[in-house]
Amino acid sequence: MKKQLLSFASVALVTTLFAQQTPIQNGGFETWASGAKAPTGWSTVESAADGAGLGMLLTGKKFSSKETTAGNYVEGVQAVSVQNDEVSIPGSGTQKIPGTLIYGTINVSLATQSFDPVGTAFAAAPDLIKFAYKYEPQGGDSASFFVRLTKFNSTVDSSVNLGGVFESLDSTGSANWDSVSAPIDYDPQFAGQTADTVLIGFLSGGMANTKGSKLWVDNVRFVYNTQSGIVELPVSTPTIKVYPNPVVSTLNLGLNNIEENSVISIYSLAGNQSISKQLLSNQVSVNELAAGRYLFTISHGNKITGTGNFNVIK
Repeated sequence: MKKQLLSFASVALVTTLFAQQTPIQNGGFETWASGAKAPTGWSTVESAADGAGLGMLLTGKKFSSKETTAGNYVEGVQAVSVQNDEVSIPGSGTQKIPGTLIYGTINVSLATQSFDPVGTAFAAAPDLIKFAYKYEPQGGDSASFFVRLTKFNSTVDSSVNLGGVFESLDSTGSANWDSVSAPIDYDPQFAGQTADTVLIGFLSGGMANTKGSKLWVDNVRFVYNTQSGIVELPVSTPTIKVYPNPVVSTLNLGLNNIEENSVISIYSLAGNQSISKQLLSNQVSVNELAAGRYLFTISHGNKITGTGNFNVIK
């Protein structure tokens, strides 16, 4: 009995940590939908162009790749790379476009000549971002990455920046991986507030945007400093697909198998636990939840086996 109680306590502790310290989904780039132009949860120049119906402009161009060759990833069996290229845009001539990887989506409009990255739902305050990369520039080019944490402010009717980081990435050559551990700076004006959106980006070009400059990225994750120590969320935890989303009453989980004694825990964006119960099937009733966005974890023993998010409408 004592061992069983400790096991339940471990599940509760790990689940709470994951609710309060939100992981980057698919930060190891192991999950790609069939035929996708970007890793699941991320966007590239190609996926953005396809989404806007402008894929024909990129015929014969190369802005990103799924990397599966040994030496081109550091963990798991896959990584992602982005590289610069040139595109002929009607009304604007030939443009140098940097290889771009965004955690979220990219909205593209030919009419307004816009290329706008949009972040993804998030509810935490990470202290560091860590990742592995290698970079082979052309013609003195430079790569960079950034993190931006924002929260909607009803007073100004727009999102405000709570914190972030922007740094350049040195050349490593195509054969050598390097690692980055960058602290995230927060604006003291918004101390105590929690972001509702995170935007993470990697760019293979700088001012030059020289064609062929290439950046490989893998193992992207956040690190949190907590009262009980440092929590570094793993990148291997799979993202669970759900449907319908948004949902009214019954949420379906995209699981092929459910391990015995698995537990699903559902949290509000404020980190409050709304539901925690044994998972007996692929369907979960959410009738008791108010309208809003929620995060969830699935755990087995003391291990988180899946995470995800969904919206409830009434």
